[in-house]
Amino acid sequence: EAAVSADDIVVIATKSHQVDPLLDDLLVAAGPDLPVACATNGVWTERLALRRFDHVLGVLVNVPAVHLTPGVVEVYAGAPRGVLDVGRTTPGPDDAVHELVAALTAGEFLSEATPRVMDRKWAKLLGNVGNVCSVLFGADRDRWDDVYRRLRAEAEAVVATAGITPDVAVQQERAGRVARGDIDGRRRPGGSSWQSASRGTGDIETVALNGEISLLGRLHGVPTPVNTAVTVAALRLVRDGTPVGSLDPNDF
Repeated sequence: EAAVSADDIVVIATKSHQVDPLLDDLLVAAGPDLPVACATNGVWTERLALRRFDHVLGVLVNVPAVHLTPGVVEVYAGAPRGVLDVGRTTPGPDDAVHELVAALTAGEFLSEATPRVMDRKWAKLLGNVGNVCSVLFGADRDRWDDVYRRLRAEAEAVVATAGITPDVAVQQERAGRVARGDIDGRRRPGGSSWQSASRGTGDIETVALNGEISLLGRLHGVPTPVNTAVTVAALRLVRDGTPVGSLDPNDF
């Protein structure tokens, strides 16, 4: 219904696994010259967009937000409210990058143009492999920290073998500058994967996060049994309607 043209910048802010049909609609509505910015976790969405569009921007997303009720998004931070760094995924002009950075900065986010945006997104993904743990095992990290360490070790082994260079130090420094806090005395209850499961959407982004590690592991001959196992467990949990956080990490 929107009048989208190549003069606009469209920001994709769904979960990664929900992107494909939206990109098809955008391509038909505006053509391949439309600048598309992928404000998503993981590194999957940019490749889907590049199958359709000439100008694809990656956006590193580190925003302590919660979306549990339709029409209500809570951000558990003052200014700056989060990190939204932007960069091109292919060679080309940076006009759209700088325009988007200016808009996000005006919205009280930390945002800068970077040619290494995908390296920062890979760094974020190394941490996001643990998103699924609160979905499966609950909010108490002490219960599942061993599972997370195994997930992360597999991820680090995969990216090293694949020759990927996650920009971990910069990504962590940027995230550390976000003014996180409570809302009316309430702490942020959970991350993005936990929110999907808690809303009962029937789907979850685990395939785009842990599944990405399994994909690279299969391509490069690096075993990733724990990332594969949590992907299966998360899909089963949301499809069967099993209560969030009800699995025992020791049994797992």
